[in-house]
Amino acid sequence: MKFREYLIEATKHSINIRMKKRLNTAITKLLKPTYFKKIPLQPIFDVLDEYNLVPLQEDNRYWDGMLIGGVKSTVHTSFKLGVKSFGENGVYPVIKNAELILSYYQMSSGKYEIIAYIG
Repeated sequence: MKFREYLIEATKHSINIRMKKRLNTAITKLLKPTYFKKIPLQPIFDVLDEYNLVPLQEDNRYWDGMLIGGVKSTVHTSFKLGVKSFGENGVYPVIKNAELILSYYQMSSGKYEIIAYIG
């Protein structure tokens, strides 16, 4: 995607299908091993950063929290996404048509099974 087209999309605070596919391909490549000793949040967030996106919490600031659970049941969570370059005073505009979906389950071995994608 050309930079000008990307800026037009970002200004509308939405991303197109091609961008979602690229993001999902990058996340899938990162999670190819599937099983992890810990939930690889920072590497996933680094992929978002490459595309000028940030994960957000409820107040539209960069997500700063922790994930719990995943033992005996799968946990599904989602993160709103914001446009990094349009953030002001630590608050980012929310992308209306996309979010990061993350599912994880801790197996009896202690390793996590991770599935993540942009939905």
